[in-house]
Formats: sequence, C-alpha cells, structure tokens
Amino acid sequence: MNPPDTPFVKFAKALRFHFATAPYEMELLLLLCFLFLLFFLWFLLRKKPDQENNVRQPQADVDFFNLVILQKGLEEAEQMVLLELSRQFRMVPIYSILLQESAFDKLIGKIQQEIALSSSSTNLEEKLELAQKLRKKLFPS
Repeated sequence: MNPPDTPFVKFAKALRFHFATAPYEMELLLLLCFLFLLFFLWFLLRKKPDQENNVRQPQADVDFFNLVILQKGLEEAEQMVLLELSRQFRMVPIYSILLQESAFDKLIGKIQQEIALSSSSTNLEEKLELAQKLRKKLFPS
C-alpha cells in the first residue's frame, strides 16, 4: 500500500527522473551557480567594522590639524578627543572644526543628536561638555 502522491511527491519524482536520465553536468552547473550566488551575496552584504565609524583622512589633513592644534594651544588630550569626534561623526576635512565656528557647532549638534538617540550615553555627554568648553577656548567671541 503506497501513500497517495501529493504534489510535492510528484514534483520530487519529476526532478529525480529529469536528473537521473542525464549525466551529472546539470547538477554541477546548478551547484556552481548556487555557490557563485552565495559568494556574490556575501560580497555585497559584508561589512567591515572599522569602515562603519572611521573615515580615512588624508595625511596632509591630519598634519594640518595637528599644526592648528599647536597654534591654538590645545593640550594633547583635547586634540585626541577632537580627532576622535571628527572621525566618529565624519567631519571632513577634520581641521574645519578648528577653523570654522559653524563646523564646530555642526559637530556639537551631531553629538547632541546622538545623545538624544541613545539611552546610555554618559561617554558622549562627557565629550559634549568638553566640546562646549573647547568651543569657548577656540572661538572666544
């Protein structure tokens, strides 16, 4: 007593019959196409974790940033915080936050937006306070 043939069983039998009568070239071709498709999807969807937050800065921009830091008389800790914030919030060119008050205000606005969006942002709040102090130091007017 055989169970009744369901549509799935009929389809599976048809596939088995189709592939059983021909050499294995078709199966190999399907397997290669499937593997190529998987590789292509992996290549498109992969993310590098360091690409997400870091923007590659030209060395000339970093050197000019360091020169402006020296001229403005900022400490090394302040320099590191500003450099980290400019990379985190993709401020390009990075030295613009030291020369233009509007760019610095834009950076502060991005920090405030990030604080509003995240629930635990004590680190960002500290950096916001430091950035506001640095704004008074860089642009006294």
